[in-house]
Amino acid sequence: MAGGQSIERLVRAFMAFPGIGRRSAERIVYFLMADPERRIHTLLDALSSVVERVHRCPVCNNFAEEELCPICRETKRDRRILCVLAEPRDLEAIEKTGTFRGLYHVLGGLLSPLDGIGPSELSIDALIKRVHAEKPAEVVLGLSSTVEGDATASYLMEVLGSSGVRISRLARGVPAGGSLEYLDQRTLSHAVEGRETISRA
Repeated sequence: MAGGQSIERLVRAFMAFPGIGRRSAERIVYFLMADPERRIHTLLDALSSVVERVHRCPVCNNFAEEELCPICRETKRDRRILCVLAEPRDLEAIEKTGTFRGLYHVLGGLLSPLDGIGPSELSIDALIKRVHAEKPAEVVLGLSSTVEGDATASYLMEVLGSSGVRISRLARGVPAGGSLEYLDQRTLSHAVEGRETISRA
């Protein structure tokens, strides 16, 4: 690259981000380099703050800056309903709809044997212990309609079968192969409100 090896290294670093191709990465790098003292130092400060302050909530596995995440700390949430999600970004998507007032549990991904992701790589054991301890009336599986999402949902139905909890899944509006983070708020809101029971132990 004309800017030298350091610039090329930074471009490749941004190319590792989801959805960022070479042209987008180059635009970001040239934007930063147009005012490096301000823009790059601001970025470094933000990254350092995340590394130092953000961790996984010990209850739900969402991101948190205090001991617990904001949702687990909120006393007015409906603790009878627990929504299971793959990633924190899915939680953010559902929260923006304003239709769900229960609690969450973030798995940290989906089962994918081909990628070496099994139950032990996800927060599934913690979910099982939490369901048995907190005894929610309903567990909502807010997982994407993909092969991995369906496999994870089937596995969770199996391992939670003895808990006696009602298990439901997001309903209409979630297309096959769709990811929650890309759905518009209206569609996702309808999916939450129209969730369907798929198992009642």
